[in-house]
Amino acid sequence: MKNMIEKLYSHIFVNTNNKVREIYLKMHEDWNTNQMQRDWFNAIGELVKKNAPIDMNTIVSELRNQKTYSPQHVHKMAELSATCDYMDLDSLLYEIFFDHTIKKLTIKQNELKREIENPNISPDKVIQICDETKDLLINKETKHKSNVDVIFEVIQKHNNAKQGITTGLEIGFLCLKNKVMLEPIDVMVVGGRLAMGKTAWMISACKKLAFDQNKVVAVFSLEMSTEQLMRRMLAHLCDIDSNRIKYGELTESEMQRIYKVQEQPEWQNIHFFEGSHTITDITRELTQLKNTIGCDVYFVDYLQKIIPQKSESRYQEVTKISNDIKRLSMGMKIPCVALAQLSRDSAKTGKRPSLPDLKESGEIEQDASVVAFLHRPEYYGETMNETGEDLSNIGEFIIGKNREGECGIETMHVNLKTSSWIDSEKKNNFVPTDPDEFITPSSMNRFRSETPF
Repeated sequence: MKNMIEKLYSHIFVNTNNKVREIYLKMHEDWNTNQMQRDWFNAIGELVKKNAPIDMNTIVSELRNQKTYSPQHVHKMAELSATCDYMDLDSLLYEIFFDHTIKKLTIKQNELKREIENPNISPDKVIQICDETKDLLINKETKHKSNVDVIFEVIQKHNNAKQGITTGLEIGFLCLKNKVMLEPIDVMVVGGRLAMGKTAWMISACKKLAFDQNKVVAVFSLEMSTEQLMRRMLAHLCDIDSNRIKYGELTESEMQRIYKVQEQPEWQNIHFFEGSHTITDITRELTQLKNTIGCDVYFVDYLQKIIPQKSESRYQEVTKISNDIKRLSMGMKIPCVALAQLSRDSAKTGKRPSLPDLKESGEIEQDASVVAFLHRPEYYGETMNETGEDLSNIGEFIIGKNREGECGIETMHVNLKTSSWIDSEKKNNFVPTDPDEFITPSSMNRFRSETPF
């Protein structure tokens, strides 16, 4: 780890002002392996707080101000800057973080062993050590940032956005651009009743992220096998009815399309995990994925299917699941898109779903940064809207909660046979909504007296 820290400082000494700030904000004080490195770290930290220029001269000047300067500091700085070689800084930072975490885990392992072997074992102490170990495993961020640090990050992200550099994760649908963007700690819940196409929407979103944006995606499926998900993924990518794949009805040309898709390198970006899962299972798989190739987003299909800890009521169980998913995303800094089943009672009217329809727990709404709903008017016998437009194969993506954005309705095209939700060709398709009036584009506006969100 010592050599890795020196490599990191070599980049700090030769990089530009903003890049040095960015590196510093990702560092931990206890990464430093000797007093000289701690002196550099403290000097750079002071320059960041002052929003002052950061280079070798200003670092030396700050060392003098802090009365920690010595000629050895300058000699070592010059040596490291002269030997700086190219490498991916994010990879280096993560390698140092991972190595540091392993050392901490070893310490916790020894603490736990001593406590278990203690004749006067304390259950509370064992639980405390296990909790601290869990925090390490989910990469819990412990470094405190000053207000100046946070303001710098906000300004940096603003400037990036102004230059067209994405500062968060966009799902990939054009209709959601500048409406939904997930930051690393966000949880997005996408709810829908039976037969609305929740899994089809997830397949479409996974394709846009893994194949179009080269993002690493994890999918935790709690009711479908990897083979079933793969069949639907192939149907979507090849524009083939998935039932034709299932029942062996493909033509030779369709088979060739599948063989061609099979060769695409983007398959390495998507990882399916099937079967029953607890939060602990998801945490373990996600940690391993992040510690190997990384992970940009994870999907859960669906939230209420996660195996809960036994509680007094189903409400409490789902609340605990929702809270744990939120804590997992915050700890690992990986956004989550969780599908959710809606109450069966809400389906009887056929009206658009709303926040109260989230099944079994209001905590789902509280924990999510974005809550959206999928709705297909055609399923409830609506054949055309009030302007006479055909509602066949039309799906509505309803944004019911958006912590930092608009709420409203986007109309999309749906083909459940190929697991496809795609953007509408119509421009200015977004219909905003507010708590006082539910503005609807279809003949369902007879329900406009009800507040949807």
